[in-house]
Order: sequence, then C-alpha cells, then structure tokens
Amino acid sequence: GIGFIDGRFFVLDRNGKEVFSGEKKGHIIKGISISNNGQFSAIHYGNESSDTVVIKYGKGKSYTANLAKIHNKLEKNKYSFHVTKSMSYITNSGKYLFLDKNRIILFNKKCNVLFTIKIQEKKDGQASISFLKNIFFITFTTLSGSSRFLVISEQGEIILSKEFRSESYLHCIV
Repeated sequence: GIGFIDGRFFVLDRNGKEVFSGEKKGHIIKGISISNNGQFSAIHYGNESSDTVVIKYGKGKSYTANLAKIHNKLEKNKYSFHVTKSMSYITNSGKYLFLDKNRIILFNKKCNVLFTIKIQEKKDGQASISFLKNIFFITFTTLSGSSRFLVISEQGEIILSKEFRSESYLHCIV
C-alpha cells in the first residue's frame, strides 16, 4: 500500500492489482497496514485536529474508528493527534494493533476496541511491530530517549516489557 500527503492512498494485491483506494481530502495518510494474506488493510489518516482508522476486508465492507473519540472516552479529553506516521499491524484475521502515543490499542475487524494497554509515552518516529503465532512484538522510543520492547498476547496479556536506556532506536523483526 502507499499513501500520500494529499490524502490519496492505494492498496494493491500481490499481483499489483488495485483492491482499495481513495482520497481523504484535507487529510494526510499517516499509515497503511496490509495483512500477510492480503485480505485486510487498514488506513490511518488525519490532520492537525483529527485521527481516523479505516479497516477494510478485501473489496468488501469497511469500518471506521475515530481515534479522538476513543481518546476522549479513555483520557477525559486529553488527546494529542499524530502529526507524523504511525506504527500499526493488521493480522490475517483483521485484528488491528495501533501504537498510539501513550497506549496500545487492539481493534477487531469491525473497528471495535478489544483492549488498550497504557504505555510510557512514545516519541514520534522509530517504532516497529511484528506478529507471530498470536504474539505481538513491539518496539518504540520513549520521550526520555530510551527504547521500550514489549511482547504482548493477542488477548492483551503483557508477556515481557523491557526498557533499554542506552539504546534510543530499537527495532524487531520476527
């Protein structure tokens, strides 16, 4: 998938055929995730005052989540919008993990929140998410400059949480 600062985006299948595209006028595309089997895609878009996620199954129906509403519900109106790219991952079953500024959010394929996990506030920029056998592996740089490595189950159980104070840019691939 590819997204542009003018709000246009394109999701292609493994043969290069377009399966999902569109334009979000007045918004930039901040992130695109495509499941390994190519059945699901997720688009994160917004501007200085909004953040939205759309999950789509193939050429079928799409579902939308307004991240500001989720923040307002969880944080009592304390919300800062993503001004740069975001890190996310969508599984073969359509579950969408979103690395937010101070929490991890897992959505189901209909954009309903399955769980949130509060995390140390992250810095914009370097982050990674990998997924293997129902386990998410997440790295990000914190505001203090250290890195955090998290391993969590698909059910929201924190298996491992480790801070690396002398490493500001940590990356993981499984």
